[in-house]
Amino acid sequence: MGQNRAVGVRRAVRGLLVDPDGAVFLMRVVEPLSRRAFWVTPGGGIDGGEDHPTALRRELGEELGLDLPAERIGAALWQRRVMLSWNGLHVEQHETYYLIETERFEPTLCRDGDQDTDWVEAVPRWWTEDDLRASDEHIAPVNLADLLAGLRRDGAPAHPFDITV
Repeated sequence: MGQNRAVGVRRAVRGLLVDPDGAVFLMRVVEPLSRRAFWVTPGGGIDGGEDHPTALRRELGEELGLDLPAERIGAALWQRRVMLSWNGLHVEQHETYYLIETERFEPTLCRDGDQDTDWVEAVPRWWTEDDLRASDEHIAPVNLADLLAGLRRDGAPAHPFDITV
């Protein structure tokens, strides 16, 4: 049995890809040890020397095969702190979510750019607010339906706000 290791704080970026109808693109990931599945927005860790847009563009390329121009990355919406356990590693992740308005698409690939093996075990999908509210799946962040409703109603905030639950 593997030993759990703490890795400290990890800074990360996430892309909230939203289509013209307000649906959001999520990827299903499965934690290797617990086999617990989660639906998450694409994104990941910020490498040394990267700014947020550069890291997000790299992550979207590695995970989805998207070549996203920098000017397509919209406002920083939210910030979240979450404790994660992944494959025996424990980390406090500090995430910033960025709005990316896009036409609906099917990715050319769907994988973890940081690992040798894929961690996506289902077809990625577009979720409406109603889909999110009706689902019994684990979705991160847990209040994504409410956050999308607020974004639709109020638009992007002037400054990112904390959505840590």
